[in-house]
Amino acid sequence: MRMTIHELTAGDVRLRVRVRVSEADPAPATPTLVLLPGLGRSAEDLDPLAARLGDAGYRIVQPDPRGCGGSSGRLDGLTLHDLAGDVAAVIERFCGGQAVIVGHAFGNRIARTVATDRPDLVDAVVLLGCSGLVQPSSEIAEAIRLAQAVDTPHEIRAKAVRAAWFGPGRDISVWMSGWSQPVMKSYLAAAAATDTASWWTAGSAPVLIVQGAEMLVRRQRTAGG
Repeated sequence: MRMTIHELTAGDVRLRVRVRVSEADPAPATPTLVLLPGLGRSAEDLDPLAARLGDAGYRIVQPDPRGCGGSSGRLDGLTLHDLAGDVAAVIERFCGGQAVIVGHAFGNRIARTVATDRPDLVDAVVLLGCSGLVQPSSEIAEAIRLAQAVDTPHEIRAKAVRAAWFGPGRDISVWMSGWSQPVMKSYLAAAAATDTASWWTAGSAPVLIVQGAEMLVRRQRTAGG
């Protein structure tokens, strides 16, 4: 698997994009997969998944969200449609005009918005640990806040990270750090400024939802309908 790093300028946004292709088959017949990380996270967050998908023969495109990693751009006054436009520009440039979008956590909202706004670019949408309509309980919301806050003591953060996202015995070290506070604030404001009905169905694209069976958030949402 060979990885190259590119820069894409789209208006006032500069995006760092990593492209993984097979050494044996640089132009595979399988669809290109665009991986979108969770809230305030860089593209590297999904590297383990990207490696496995690459080994399975897929071409993988990983853009850093604006404000994260090597990407930059305006963060104030955004909507999800602005963030979807960034991804659409990536698909047009690096995916031959069409792709399957895989959105993790908050990235699922952007994936669905791209599919709604630009159906010509999206073959299908895969949502990993998705949310956006049913809000978490107050207990889980507080765990998420403590996990992401910059001043949470280590032991409390570890307990919060495990409660919010990880099943028993899982390695939580990967999410003990790595959130961009300005990006989280900006993207949450963008979501609040966007009518949920304008992106919820992902347009008419086929949608596959993948949820971790041991996620406490998932169990609560399932129990609550």
